[in-house]
Amino acid sequence: MTMRTTPAPAVEGQGPDGNTEAAHGGNVYTDPALAFHDVGLTFENGTHALDGIHIAIRPGEFVSLVGSSGCGKSTLLRLAAGFEKPTTGTVSVASAKVGYVFQEATLLP
Repeated sequence: MTMRTTPAPAVEGQGPDGNTEAAHGGNVYTDPALAFHDVGLTFENGTHALDGIHIAIRPGEFVSLVGSSGCGKSTLLRLAAGFEKPTTGTVSVASAKVGYVFQEATLLP
């Protein structure tokens, strides 16, 4: 799986050291809108879906997940939406509102 990001626009905030500029890119520091910290997921049947995932997505960033079928893209999104719980690690979502669009129509016959 490959993840591509577009840098977030500068927003107000301070980094952990009190500085307003991030160490890279010159953007102002902000807490991630979505973060995966050492996330792993093993399904009940023993299938290891994800292992050691570390991602931090800041507000305003555009992210693309690209990969072959079965590599974990949808599983990662299901973790972000709260439909799955990680076996290891933590998923942090800054907002209580998370939108999710299913791949298939689930409400219409």
